[in-house]
Amino acid sequence: MVLSPPPAYSEAAGLRRLVFEVTALNAPICRLDAFSVPHEPVRIDEFTGRAFVFFEDPDHLPIEFYAAEQA
Repeated sequence: MVLSPPPAYSEAAGLRRLVFEVTALNAPICRLDAFSVPHEPVRIDEFTGRAFVFFEDPDHLPIEFYAAEQA
């Protein structure tokens, strides 16, 4: 059986992004760094004041950690 390559962009797979709410970003970011998982710089949501960070799964689909409290 030959598998097709993954879609080039996440919307093609019906997924915009997967978000996990976390208590704080420090521990998850340290874990990503420990496993050499590249991630974007931490950003602040202008509407909620909460911090978030994006990284990708092995198929290049976006995953987000979103802090439960304001930064």
